Amino acid sequence: MQMNKLRIWCMLTGLLLLLSACSKEQGTEPDVPPPPPVTWKQPFEITFPKDTVTYFRSHPVTIRWVLYDSTLATLDLYYRSLDEDFWTKESRISAATRSFTFQPNRFSAKKYRFALSTTDGSYWDSTSVVSLDRVPLMLVEPEAGQLRLKTDTNRFTWIIMDDAIAFIELRWSPAGTGAWTNGWTKQASVSTFVWENPPFSTGSMDFEIRGHYDASSGGGVTEWTSVRGVGYGEFSLTAPPAGSVFRRFLKAQISSTVIVPPGFGTAAETVYEVSTDGGTTWSATSSDWTILQPASTNASVRMRHEIMGRVTASGPYIIEDKSSEYFSLSPGKVFRYYVYRVDETRYSRDTTSKAWHTITVLRERAGIGRTEYECSIAIETPDGSRSTSPGLLWRQHDGQQMIGGYFEPFKNVNLPGIHDISVDVLTTRILHGTPGEIPISSTSYETHRGKGIVSKTNTTAVSRMPPQGYGTHYILLE
Repeated sequence: MQMNKLRIWCMLTGLLLLLSACSKEQGTEPDVPPPPPVTWKQPFEITFPKDTVTYFRSHPVTIRWVLYDSTLATLDLYYRSLDEDFWTKESRISAATRSFTFQPNRFSAKKYRFALSTTDGSYWDSTSVVSLDRVPLMLVEPEAGQLRLKTDTNRFTWIIMDDAIAFIELRWSPAGTGAWTNGWTKQASVSTFVWENPPFSTGSMDFEIRGHYDASSGGGVTEWTSVRGVGYGEFSLTAPPAGSVFRRFLKAQISSTVIVPPGFGTAAETVYEVSTDGGTTWSATSSDWTILQPASTNASVRMRHEIMGRVTASGPYIIEDKSSEYFSLSPGKVFRYYVYRVDETRYSRDTTSKAWHTITVLRERAGIGRTEYECSIAIETPDGSRSTSPGLLWRQHDGQQMIGGYFEPFKNVNLPGIHDISVDVLTTRILHGTPGEIPISSTSYETHRGKGIVSKTNTTAVSRMPPQGYGTHYILLE
């Protein structure tokens, strides 16, 4: 009996091992890291109408959208009556226009929705319900979802379908809040009014109008009809003024006022561009403009905002090339400095050493992010001794082409190879250490336009009272 139990136990154990091996061979593959998430952005988005709107049947209906994919050339427009379960293709339209207006008077139903689709049907977006009805009056300007800038004419236009209406009343509210404020009343026959200096300047606004009947018709008022989500913003260039003169490799500040109302993106989506051929071609820049463009007498700057659909430009400007007057490095260039050390004690101030350093630029080579210049440094002393050592200077590939070196007087110096040519002298002082503590060191140097470093002093103070310390001076010889 024990033997049979042992035999059965061994058989079961072998069967389990066999099943385990099979499951490993035929099971799922080993765990692998999941693929990275796919970043996808919809190619377009309908921005109006997104809330239910009512139109007089004879008034044009406008659909607006934001285009995120600039390579998209065309879109298909569809419509569907709320009484039907299918969409009907209306037409193929240009995607870049970002709006499409059509006459709805041929539609027989009262409520519709409209949709846009990519031509391959891979992406759809639809509007809210558009009601087509006979209403006694209607605000036709501004349109819902429209953008108005501070520089635009703030015009309000209405149409009257009931001759018994004597005058209209308008009220406004920050969009979606229902906090209505009375705006103005006008004779119905006027039909248009330019509202200058309204009590709001930026943001998204809702407007409503209603009509008041004359006494001969029994008086009374109509229902309010609304226009929702009118955006008010600012988009203007304030500097530089037209006619300004700039110089290559320097900086110019492009100043602007950008206030983007809700639903029209953000100010960060503003793009700045520069043209040197009168606006034929444009290149990207930033508001902190480093002028790398070629010389021009017909330069312009502009800023644009794709979602707002606005562009504003300023100019013309003059870009001059005065780079020949900037300090430069090139093989064969020679700098000769007089170098001396001054030691100051409680009792004396003495010049303790003198020498002449002659720096010769030998050759140029490409470095990482900079151009490098191999140099020879010859040092002569009053006793006639002479020594020579190698050195390296470089020019950074940055906005001001900063120049530095591994030897004095170029060591630890932020020397601009490019600076405003109207400034002849630039002085810099750098403090090393903690102010108020002794000893403390400082570096001061002076650069002249076109000459580079004309003087540099490295000083160390070891005592404040009485003054004691030492300094090494480098003076460029003409």
